Amino acid sequence: MSAKYCMKVWIFCVGLAIYGVPAFTSKAEAESGPSLIELTRKHRQHIASINAEWLGNTNIHSSFDLKAFLRNLDNEAFNPPPKDLYSALRYLVVPDNKERDARISRRFIEDPKAIEVLVAALKEESGDLNQFALDKLLWETRRKDLEQYAPVIKAVIGLDPKGDEDLLLALLPLTQDEQNILLSQSRLSFVTRARLGDKEAERKLIKQFEDGDYDEKKNLARFLGCVGTPQCARALVDALQSPLFNRFYGENENHDYSIRIDVLTALGNIYQDELLFTREAVLLPYSEDDCFNRVGGKANYLKAVDVWVQERFGHSAWGEGEVWFVRRSPDG
Repeated sequence: MSAKYCMKVWIFCVGLAIYGVPAFTSKAEAESGPSLIELTRKHRQHIASINAEWLGNTNIHSSFDLKAFLRNLDNEAFNPPPKDLYSALRYLVVPDNKERDARISRRFIEDPKAIEVLVAALKEESGDLNQFALDKLLWETRRKDLEQYAPVIKAVIGLDPKGDEDLLLALLPLTQDEQNILLSQSRLSFVTRARLGDKEAERKLIKQFEDGDYDEKKNLARFLGCVGTPQCARALVDALQSPLFNRFYGENENHDYSIRIDVLTALGNIYQDELLFTREAVLLPYSEDDCFNRVGGKANYLKAVDVWVQERFGHSAWGEGEVWFVRRSPDG
């Protein structure tokens, strides 16, 4: 019996003794659902259809042959290696077809089949498969879609979360007993603690964000969006007036990127159905290019965000001075 399994059983028993109820569905129950290979086989026609253009292009060469992989799935005895399952999963989540740009310009994964397969991938032992699924579920899946798989996700991760697994758990509907058991773990990240209602952790997170330089603000913004409390939302909205930017050096010219880009996309983690912070915000890095004008142009966007902030927070979004997202640097 592994040490990790023993630790899970021990923590579970402590939770049962203290709170009188089991904290999570049993792992065996989660593992009784479809496996990654079973769901990939089930959805092979879907994977083929959304990648039809790529599959039909004979001039494209890749170390991974998607066409052969999908054909082999017809054989029930076919047992592909984890690296091939990983490649197939990527083609499902980000298809290589004519709608690829439209799909990745949406803030969240829209395909329910992709979400179902990502949840199954959490069970895999392969680090690449597991981490890819975790990242996509954590940062690119709406909470309302995650909630459908809450029992399975909680059972797979169990009471011994590692890495960002604790944060994914915290995005799910949890009972008070489940929250208490998680909060009792000393190694829980302070971001997860804030998400679970720890006010001191939330205060520290907001303070670090407010005092941070560009890189710190960029990294902490999305965590504030993940925590998603009213105080975190206000801290993000206030940062829309921040003058911070970073300079990126290109081969032919240099560009400055405003911290507003990261703040607005972080707000999309809180207001997941607000197109200003989801579909439109993903175009912000290209706001000086024609692609941003497809959704109405920068001037209209600035006005719409300002109206939204005034209605909900009672002040202007932008403050004084020019508001920009990307600009050519003076020395570029």
